[in-house]
Amino acid sequence: MVTTLSMREANQNFSELARRVEAGEEIVVTRHGKPVLRMVPAQARGRVPTPEQEAAWQRFRDFAESGWTASGGWKFSCDEIYEERLDELERRRNRNKG
Repeated sequence: MVTTLSMREANQNFSELARRVEAGEEIVVTRHGKPVLRMVPAQARGRVPTPEQEAAWQRFRDFAESGWTASGGWKFSCDEIYEERLDELERRRNRNKG
């Protein structure tokens, strides 16, 4: 849920707004009716993605899970690439041991 407040309202209720943002709410602060800042929860990984960015990541995840088709018609998934890479690393380790 996004709440929009004026700069004056945000200034007068800052402590309450901080608690609401900590709980996950997004607050947009306006000056003369125009958005000037967005208050979102701080996260260890950085900024919070916008809904458009989340949608783009979901499209990418869906695409990645469906697999890719290489030239020649061979279809492969992310899991297959990962497993192949692990197999290759294991073969190298075994070669270096012996």
